[in-house]
Amino acid sequence: MGKQQKYIKRAFLDLLPIYTEYFTYIKQHQEVFTILFSARMGDDFTNRFSRAIAKTRHDTLRYWHLDPEPNPWLAFQENLLAASYVSIIKTWLNQDCQPSIEEMGAYLSTLWRPGFFYNETQYQRAVQYMDDNRTAVLSG
Repeated sequence: MGKQQKYIKRAFLDLLPIYTEYFTYIKQHQEVFTILFSARMGDDFTNRFSRAIAKTRHDTLRYWHLDPEPNPWLAFQENLLAASYVSIIKTWLNQDCQPSIEEMGAYLSTLWRPGFFYNETQYQRAVQYMDDNRTAVLSG
């Protein structure tokens, strides 16, 4: 097993597979998404989908009380990450939804690890938030 595969497997085990529901939905509606992302549809859907992802991610950070400090690069980071998500989904569709939904969910989860998109403090707060809520759900 290669280094990247080990990292993806570890990420899958460490995190809730938060993106598997998205990939499940996309696979169930594979034909529609393939048409919407096709060249003959132009970039309209791709651009709107990217903007929706960026907005959702920003709203999620605020909900988790992880509002990034004012940063002129935030819009660039969010747009780059949203475009990455769209590119990953399009590539997955072009590969007939391979690798598996679970592997793709784990792979997409690795993008929000500390690094370019998040600093260590934001990442630790997000993990704590998820752990707290997972404990509340499991115990209650």
